[in-house]
Amino acid sequence: MGTRRKNKNIIGDDKNESNEEKQREEQKKMESSGEGEKSKGTEGEENNLMMMLTKIMEQNEETKKKMEEQSIKMEEQSKKVEEQIDKIKEELWEKLEAKMENYVEKINKNQERLYKKIDTQESKIEQMDSIYFNK
Repeated sequence: MGTRRKNKNIIGDDKNESNEEKQREEQKKMESSGEGEKSKGTEGEENNLMMMLTKIMEQNEETKKKMEEQSIKMEEQSKKVEEQIDKIKEELWEKLEAKMENYVEKINKNQERLYKKIDTQESKIEQMDSIYFNK
């Protein structure tokens, strides 16, 4: 009897193993056909991925809006800077014109002085000539 029980146990073990193998095969079939636990996992993963994608898209839109706002601000700032540059150019041009006018006035005064000196020298020469030739 002892041997029979052992044999029965062995046979019972074989049945358990064959049942487990059948369950594994069925599980594989269900997974390959898209049924069972694996398909539930992929649906959850897809949902998570879709949520992540929508979050990324929302962040992308926010970033685009911020970039547009920054570009508008930069355009406004560049206009202000251009206006300031134009004002500075005008001020510098006015200063340059004033200096040039000042130099022209100085040149004219110096020219007048030179002409007066030339005139006085000519008159002195004429006087010297008249004195020398009249004798």
